[in-house]
Amino acid sequence: MQTSDGIILIDSMWDNNDAQLIIDGMEKLGLNPQDLKYILISHGHGDHYGGAQYLKDKYNAKIFMSNTDFYYMNNTFDGANGSRSPKCTVDEFLTDGQQITLGDTTVTVVSTPGHSPGCVSFIFPVKTQGKTYMAAQWGGTGIPKSMENKVQYKSSLEHFAQYCHDNNVVVETTAHLFADNGYAKLNNVVNSTSIENNPFYLGQKGIDDYLNNLSLEIDNAIANSIK
Repeated sequence: MQTSDGIILIDSMWDNNDAQLIIDGMEKLGLNPQDLKYILISHGHGDHYGGAQYLKDKYNAKIFMSNTDFYYMNNTFDGANGSRSPKCTVDEFLTDGQQITLGDTTVTVVSTPGHSPGCVSFIFPVKTQGKTYMAAQWGGTGIPKSMENKVQYKSSLEHFAQYCHDNNVVVETTAHLFADNGYAKLNNVVNSTSIENNPFYLGQKGIDDYLNNLSLEIDNAIANSIK
């Protein structure tokens, strides 16, 4: 997010090499990486925090993560938390309903545990063609394995849906691009000429449908676990 007082980055990919890809991407878009001020980590898996410390050290950016997932990150060393991804320090812990403001932009934090113990999601403004729209990023796409975590995921989704409704969210993004055909959307957005044909714009009904589909997925997963 480009704000009037610098850049907010959500997540940082796997490692230092990926962090450099982020830097290269910023420059390709005409952004100055030196303007990076805040790095918001959605959850404590290596593909989200792995490049954060490199970016923090290079640009003196502040890192934000939930306290629960900071502990989880530092005490999990397998799977997505393997040796590839450097652990990061955290400057401020994120909490439910917290608002992070930089310049003219405010990001609302929504606690959505389930995919990880302290996963968070975000609601924030985006601008195009002189207009502002509210966007949401579901921070933990990917249904967990245990029944306890599945039930928690379901509860978090309902909590997040209420935030989306209350904030008139019409744009959808996810922390896992593979989960919603995000890579194709990124290619298509370059050619969009209006908000209506921007693939990330769903409108309020589209957001409701998207969240309902996620709800059906977790309901089916819970039902299959009971069988």
